[in-house]
Amino acid sequence: MAPIVLLECDMSSMAPRKIVVGQLVLYPDSKVNKAFWNGVRVPLTPRDFQPLLLLEPGTGKGFARTWLQEEMRRKGFSTSLTFMVRDVRLAFRKIDPSFDRLVMLYKFGYGWITY
Repeated sequence: MAPIVLLECDMSSMAPRKIVVGQLVLYPDSKVNKAFWNGVRVPLTPRDFQPLLLLEPGTGKGFARTWLQEEMRRKGFSTSLTFMVRDVRLAFRKIDPSFDRLVMLYKFGYGWITY
């Protein structure tokens, strides 16, 4: 069964204001990006938040490492993708030690698993 993804959009720009995928709630905003896991705010920096948005949680897709790195560079981030993913995982594990949704796809890239 596919997960339910809820997008609440700003009608003037059609940009999502709220993305809900199971236990994950994202508030992508140009000023303050926020993420919540099981109702608790995840301490993400702007650098950590971008790869999370690129992974499109809830779609069940995997993304090639090279594409993710290119997109991050295009957005002005120069840090290694591996370190960004590590930091995102650590931030989620501060809240939920059993967090396992952000996965490496062997010889391909990364994805977000939705149960």
